[in-house]
Amino acid sequence: MKHREMKKPTLKWRIIGYMAAFSAIILVLLWLIQVVFLEEVYQTVKRSELKTSASIICRNIDNDDIETLMSRISQENEICISIYTENGEKIADSHIDAACMLHNIPSDILFKHYYDAQNNGGQDFLVLPRGGFHNGRYDPSKFKGSVPESDEGMGENLMLTVVEKNKNGEDVVVFLNTMTSPVSATKKTLQAELSLIVAILIICSLFFSYIMARHISRPITQMSKQATRLAGGDYSVDFSGRGYKESRELAQTLNYAASELSKTDRLQKELIANISHDLRTPLTMITGYAEMMRDIPGEMSAQNLQIILDEAKRLTSLVSDVMDISKLGANMESLDKSEFNLTKSIESVIDRVGKMCASEGYKIEFECDHDAIVCADENKILQVVYNLITNAINHTGEDKRVYVRQTVSPDKNSVRIEVIDTGEGIAKKDIENIWDRYYKVAGVHKRANVGSGLGLSIVKSILDLHNAKYGVESEEGKGSMFYFELS
Repeated sequence: MKHREMKKPTLKWRIIGYMAAFSAIILVLLWLIQVVFLEEVYQTVKRSELKTSASIICRNIDNDDIETLMSRISQENEICISIYTENGEKIADSHIDAACMLHNIPSDILFKHYYDAQNNGGQDFLVLPRGGFHNGRYDPSKFKGSVPESDEGMGENLMLTVVEKNKNGEDVVVFLNTMTSPVSATKKTLQAELSLIVAILIICSLFFSYIMARHISRPITQMSKQATRLAGGDYSVDFSGRGYKESRELAQTLNYAASELSKTDRLQKELIANISHDLRTPLTMITGYAEMMRDIPGEMSAQNLQIILDEAKRLTSLVSDVMDISKLGANMESLDKSEFNLTKSIESVIDRVGKMCASEGYKIEFECDHDAIVCADENKILQVVYNLITNAINHTGEDKRVYVRQTVSPDKNSVRIEVIDTGEGIAKKDIENIWDRYYKVAGVHKRANVGSGLGLSIVKSILDLHNAKYGVESEEGKGSMFYFELS
């Protein structure tokens, strides 16, 4: 029993989901920072202000205008500051609140923090609850060890004690005190505000994500429908990507693919028609001559048998070339490279083809300066040379001449092979397509004198496997020159 495949969400709903998740993350972060960790953040900021202020004062401990500096720091940061000598003599004082701890804490407890700071590397930090003050005096009973117990909802006193040396090497004690405010009311206010923000943000994020998802997914949905038509064989579809760069580029790519598929489909149909014609002709001749030899006395001659053999070879060549194209197109062929004498190999091909065409008056001339040794797949390169020569024979002029020229580079690192015919040449508009697998110039099909007529497609595939340079130079009415280079 087949299980029904779960329906996957569309791009539009995926974008909406991602936007909703992103909004939820932002809201959680806001809630954590502004509500859950509000008090911790607030305490951290106040402590940082104390330490920064203490650092500034210590750097200016011997400054004559220390009191002016202390006054400015007190006003800006809401900090009370007192400076004493190690003997308890007050040097400077700056207060913004008469109810601060420095005004109310007993001197013996205050200087206890001086000794604690000495034992703690020069600094001592203490958190004292406001509830420890009664009638303007601090109640030491609130202490639990060295840290006092905080009263919920009443705020705290933060006191920092710093010991610094003056220019005479004596200890100078700097006391800094600031008061924190209760944050419970602030938390409640923020919670109410965040609740409203959450509702507004969720509605806005869903609305805008829907608009954005629709804007993004619409051209893709349209192209998907057009691609379905293309898959069904409708090559007239026009892909139009609107909205953003990627969709336009995708539309251009799909339009190009549709154009190439249309071209390939047309050329495949032409190829099938041409191959059908090429297959039918030798089969018809083989059948006709065989029936004639069977039914008519005296027709059992060597000449008629040779015609049957020639047509059978032509049929075999056509089938072999079609198979080669299929293998090369499917990347099923691999190279078996080795060093060989290219010049001798070309001579053997010319000798074999020349004997086949000599009875029809064709002549092949080979020009070379000296032997060339190359590293390549010998069998496939011989097939390239054979196909180029047979192509030249099929398209050469009335003089029935074909020229093969070998040129070795001055540094002897590469060799160039040229195959030249004297035929009608190739129009400029057709040159760039002449190597295409299914291409026929101007749709004209001519039965090959030698070979199958599919040779150039095989040549291109083999030379591409070798990463070889190749091409064609042609002028209408003056013949064509096909070439390739090996190193």
